[in-house]
Amino acid sequence: MTTIAFFALFSGIFWAITYLLILHRSIQDRVIGMPMVALCLNIAWEFIFSFVYPSHIGTARKRTSTTPQTVGSSVSTQSAC
Repeated sequence: MTTIAFFALFSGIFWAITYLLILHRSIQDRVIGMPMVALCLNIAWEFIFSFVYPSHIGTARKRTSTTPQTVGSSVSTQSAC
């Protein structure tokens, strides 16, 4: 397991614990523990970056090209006349 995957896993675990503790405190105090707008935006954020734009952290992906590609470098094929 890579370091990034390790931190991503524990980040998810601790966020789940945080939500459970907020829910527990809300039931205990009989008040809303998190603003509804923040909750809806957070759920939308999690959905988008889980299913629409997944990060592929921790998965082995095979490179499609063996030549390194750099951003902004291009070779001009025009001749100087």
